[in-house]
Amino acid sequence: MRLAPIDDFFLLDDRPTHPMTFTSHLYFTGDVCRDAFTEALEAALLRHPLLIALVKPLKGNRPCWVSSDGLRPEVHWGKLGELYELRSGEGIDLTKEVGLRIWVRRGNERSEILLQFHHSCCDGTGAYRFIGDLLAEYGRRTAAEGAELPELEDCDPQLLRQRRLKMARVYVDGRAWTVIRKAIGHGWKVFCTRVTPMAAPHQEVVAQYGPQMPFPGVQSYQFSKQEHLKLRAVASEAGVMLNDLLMAEMFRVLKDWNIRHGQMRQQQLRIMMPTDLRDKEDLMMPAANMTAYSYLTRRARECVEGVQFLRGIRDETALIKHERRGQVFIDAIMSASRVPGLLKFLLNRRSCLATMTLSNVGDPTRRFLARFPRQQGKIVAGNLVLDRISGVPPLRPMMRGTVAIVTYCRELAINIRCDPQTITAEDARELLDAYAARLRSNLA
Repeated sequence: MRLAPIDDFFLLDDRPTHPMTFTSHLYFTGDVCRDAFTEALEAALLRHPLLIALVKPLKGNRPCWVSSDGLRPEVHWGKLGELYELRSGEGIDLTKEVGLRIWVRRGNERSEILLQFHHSCCDGTGAYRFIGDLLAEYGRRTAAEGAELPELEDCDPQLLRQRRLKMARVYVDGRAWTVIRKAIGHGWKVFCTRVTPMAAPHQEVVAQYGPQMPFPGVQSYQFSKQEHLKLRAVASEAGVMLNDLLMAEMFRVLKDWNIRHGQMRQQQLRIMMPTDLRDKEDLMMPAANMTAYSYLTRRARECVEGVQFLRGIRDETALIKHERRGQVFIDAIMSASRVPGLLKFLLNRRSCLATMTLSNVGDPTRRFLARFPRQQGKIVAGNLVLDRISGVPPLRPMMRGTVAIVTYCRELAINIRCDPQTITAEDARELLDAYAARLRSNLA
């Protein structure tokens, strides 16, 4: 099966210094049962074939998804508190290894499960489809006698074969030339606009993943349920969505950060925002990519206080949704792929594609296809209670930070990872605290 355009994009954008992988980190009350987890993992993987596939050149030497002939992700078991070791580096070579790695840590009736996905295999929504199935299969094996069991919904692997054609609108749209012209214009803006990166306060930093920044290198800040509701109310009073407030405050923080660390000649700041192209017809699709990127760009001098800037963000995010600009991004990479080597050249240019990625994930458990019993609002999977979820999108060269906003049990968490090659753990924490402080200032 041919790779979909976005799969190919992530494969081309993969590099040893900045692997195109992302993590999801699950925290539980309860002790993971090893035998039940092993059985549940196999059952869940069979429902999500791209997570146990390899990439090989077929069909005119084009990269295709092929069977791995029984290859499975290795599960690394250890005690709670042990580091998550990377035996062969952070990158995943999809020609030799399936695009999923798993670590389990246990101790004192607490457990953590860390999953690392290659972005060519699936996006965040696809990852949570799989995670929901994994927890449901596990819960059905470890629930107490007479307890309510998780319920699994059907998956339809045939939807994977329709995915490429659905995303490749540039080839099937009746107004193909109009689509191509728009895509070329969008691609020029994305790849050729001069964007200011986030300042790196200590350029001499660090061997990757030194003792201060162990993998997965994610730091978090938590807002309570009451604070989360207040932030939503503040956004509503200003006539915007919470996502618009999150975007506006990130622009302001990035501007202030760069000034504070001596980067005075700022031009344009850009936030990259993942967008989901799924519709109701894709509900039963197994883990896969149906994502695209939208970009919000502002001159640094525009990132000022006041409601006018905030409402400008609101107007643009509304247009992104209404005009499905994420699809235009897919059209752009499809158009570039028609010229041999062009997309790879654009991705390998030493330029900043975006200052920061910001993904407002919402509640990841709403992306589960499975249905679960709950305990005080928390997912119950057999002998485990899901307490917290963290994770972030991938990093790429010159984009020194990536943020995911996650809500669970009505609490809101900011998760951040900064490039360990240029940003220290202390610097990352400083940036996270500055962003949290700006959001918290809205609660006064």
